[in-house]
Amino acid sequence: MPEKHKDSFRAMFGYLAQSKIPLAFNCSAGKDRTGIAAALVLTLLGVPRETVVADYALSDDIVDYKAQMKESAAKNPSYAFLTQLPWEVVEPLLASDPAYIEAALDAITSKYGSVDAFIADELGVTPAMKQTIVESQTTPA
Repeated sequence: MPEKHKDSFRAMFGYLAQSKIPLAFNCSAGKDRTGIAAALVLTLLGVPRETVVADYALSDDIVDYKAQMKESAAKNPSYAFLTQLPWEVVEPLLASDPAYIEAALDAITSKYGSVDAFIADELGVTPAMKQTIVESQTTPA
């Protein structure tokens, strides 16, 4: 998924580097593409990986995906299909299991050496862009 959505992630960092904030990003469930985007931003900001993973997992505590799926079924054929399946089959698709974001971050690290290298080399975030983003998104300690 990180590679499939490189163009979107590159644009996201471009907006952040231009201080076009606040910036909203989302996906249909709000946990996978969104979760990876948030993980990339948090990593760039120097947030420890365990905190990035815990942030991703918060979605399970905050969002009732089963209810959202049922509410959206009338407008979204994918959700309509999922509502016909047993919950035990659907639940893993909607979960924000920490293992999911860990796997994405591990895959990036395996291929590029680190998440930071992916952000720099594949998404084109220069040191100057990174500095601008960090300065606009953090407060000095």
